[in-house]
Amino acid sequence: MHSIPTSPSGLCSSRNCFWPFPHHSPRRHAAYGQWQGQHEGQGSRSFVGNFWRPTRPRGISRNDRRARPRPRRVASSIGRPGGNQTVLAVRVNALNDSTTPSKTFVSNSVFGNGVDSVNLASQYSACSHNKLNFVKANPKTGSYANISNGVVTVNLPSVSTSDGDGVMRNAISSELFNIFGTSASNLADHVMYCLPPNTMSGIAYAYINSWNSVYSDYWCTYVSAQMHEIGHNLNFAHSNEAGTYKDQTGMMVRP
Repeated sequence: MHSIPTSPSGLCSSRNCFWPFPHHSPRRHAAYGQWQGQHEGQGSRSFVGNFWRPTRPRGISRNDRRARPRPRRVASSIGRPGGNQTVLAVRVNALNDSTTPSKTFVSNSVFGNGVDSVNLASQYSACSHNKLNFVKANPKTGSYANISNGVVTVNLPSVSTSDGDGVMRNAISSELFNIFGTSASNLADHVMYCLPPNTMSGIAYAYINSWNSVYSDYWCTYVSAQMHEIGHNLNFAHSNEAGTYKDQTGMMVRP
């Protein structure tokens, strides 16, 4: 497994945070580069071969700077979401292991709560000049678990980490329905699944233009992974998806 990095400060500088390319389908997309340059889709879980690639205009040289798309902020493009969007983080108690960070720790890492000054909510607000703000999912009482401070913990007593992230992801969605009587996508605009350690071979992935992102244990608390994966939910591709421009200035980078 990867070593635990220290979250960087000042992730949103005066430069633009993202270099977006539009997607229009809820396909899963692995984020290949976090700020420390580690590869998210390692080993057998490399998804690069099946995803859309942006193309340069015909007749323009790959080396011609005019062919390069101009950076855009999160809230500045037509069709980009704005206002408040709700986020729910889901911890898991599986058969043989549980998500390591506590409910409080996860909530602080996503929303700050006056404890963590650099978090998903603070950095998207900064990047969008307060036009896109992530807030906690509404409190909700379920059959045995409650949503509070934007986090809920589900029990999966028949699912082991050895079953893999695909099995566990589907089991989480089913259990959320059992607990709250509605689908996971109805509980918040963005739902983060924080899997127990050793469930997945990579560190995180997300569905493009959709609501779900999946993380390996502590990775759901790292602002680099949070911003990158939620960025895919918001329809952003990797900043250098074409493998040419090598833009390293934002959280959507892929090395």
